[in-house]
Amino acid sequence: MPALVRLDSLELARGAGVSKGFGTDLLGELHDQQSRELSIRRHVLSSAEILRSATVVNAEIVRASDEIGTIKVGARGDLFVIDGDPLADIAVLENAYKMHAVIQGGRVAVSRGFCPRALTQP
Repeated sequence: MPALVRLDSLELARGAGVSKGFGTDLLGELHDQQSRELSIRRHVLSSAEILRSATVVNAEIVRASDEIGTIKVGARGDLFVIDGDPLADIAVLENAYKMHAVIQGGRVAVSRGFCPRALTQP
């Protein structure tokens, strides 16, 4: 694992009960590599811990957990529809071909054969 990155900081933070958010500042040529952070973290954290760090924990860090980082009536946020289960395999989020739709501000912003009516029908 030395070729990847030092992951001991993730283990130390988790062991000490420190909340660690998820984010990256890759820009320019490396922008498309941002999602690799998901697979790097899976060497130490569970998929659920990684997803929580990118949603709930990030919302807590910016003191906006009533508005973001959750799916509930009145919350702000974007959703995406993927072909796969990120709890079973976090790497599914790295594959753009698995992404079927992006919903921003309550509207379907990107759709690859996704039917928005599926959101409202029982």
